[in-house]
Amino acid sequence: MISMEKEEPKLPQADMSVSRQISFTRPVTTIAPATQTIVADDCPVTGKITYITLHFPDGCNALVELSCSVNQEQILPVSGFIALNNATKDFPVNMKVTKKSALRVLIVNRDAINPHTPSIIFNLEGVP
Repeated sequence: MISMEKEEPKLPQADMSVSRQISFTRPVTTIAPATQTIVADDCPVTGKITYITLHFPDGCNALVELSCSVNQEQILPVSGFIALNNATKDFPVNMKVTKKSALRVLIVNRDAINPHTPSIIFNLEGVP
């Protein structure tokens, strides 16, 4: 026997996951012997950092170095600093974070003459 009841169509569930980028782009001035700048922000999602994009403009020549951390734990590089010149690179991270986790970048400028402006972008996926 054929049923005459009409089956309700199933609607796809809305995916609440979002992608966000947190940009840490600040000029780092010069004060001998070296200037350290800390740039920080709270994580806007619970999820994960998928990768971190770093851009060092031309002229950094290993004079500007930086490190990235979450809640006081250094994640990029695992220890020490990264210093590049005229380069943009994505670094896979895949680290779990919660909303309001402290995202922090430490930038050191060892150039006694010129300020520099590296760009650091935390790429995140998660639920707001």
